[in-house]
Amino acid sequence: MIVIDGYPVETTIDDINPMNIASITVLKDGVAASIYGSRAANGVIVVTTKSGQNSEPKISYSGFVNIIQTPQLKYLNKATTSDYIDAEIDLFNLNPNGPSTMDPYNMSRVTYLLMQEREGKISHQDAMAEINGLRGINALNQIQDLFFRNKVTHQHNINIAGGSPKSSYNFSVNYQQTKDNLINNDSKRLITDFKNEWQLFPFLTAGAAANFTYNKGNSTSFTYSTIYGPELAGDNYQTLAGFSGGSMIMPYTNLLDGNGNPAAIWGISQYKVNTYKNTPA
Repeated sequence: MIVIDGYPVETTIDDINPMNIASITVLKDGVAASIYGSRAANGVIVVTTKSGQNSEPKISYSGFVNIIQTPQLKYLNKATTSDYIDAEIDLFNLNPNGPSTMDPYNMSRVTYLLMQEREGKISHQDAMAEINGLRGINALNQIQDLFFRNKVTHQHNINIAGGSPKSSYNFSVNYQQTKDNLINNDSKRLITDFKNEWQLFPFLTAGAAANFTYNKGNSTSFTYSTIYGPELAGDNYQTLAGFSGGSMIMPYTNLLDGNGNPAAIWGISQYKVNTYKNTPA
């Protein structure tokens, strides 16, 4: 339970301007329940916000910028593209007849080329020429360059306060914007607080307070969904860098074409492509 200036509120700590807090008190167990009832069974956070003072109007500003560097995906210690391809070839050679053209699962380009060679549709030289060409591609670096950036957070705080022996006022604005490491993940938050108090009589004080909070954010995921087919209901979610036998993105996948545009990603089961390409929409 959160209590601000004596009033229980339906909010979270994140929606309170940290620069406008005068004090915080935490009440636990029976003490909280004895004051605020059963709603406070899990404890109470009592927040007192700043008030104006008997003085001329004062304007203050504070702000900061925080930068966190781009994550370095190389520290995932993934196998190199060439080593990954060698492992795929070794696995294929352990059971050359295992991979099937009727397989509804996603299929890597290397496995597909080895199958084409096995079935006599292309020569060994042609298969290895394309496979060796894939060794020079580093999808992990492309993912880092295209999907990650420095995380930048900046916050600005403005406070106006003042008053007289009979009244006081305090107005504060807090604005924070964050651009996360993953592109298209960002958030904005604006908090405004107004507090006014009047000394009507020596024994009576009246007050008015208002709070406005605005939040806006965009969120994307580092995962993608692979639908294996109607015979296996549901989706399988994989991370972009989670290279595996059933991935649509491999260490040798080019994410951009020669013109810098998003490339068509190889990986969908060729059996499904051939089966559904002539099916009416």
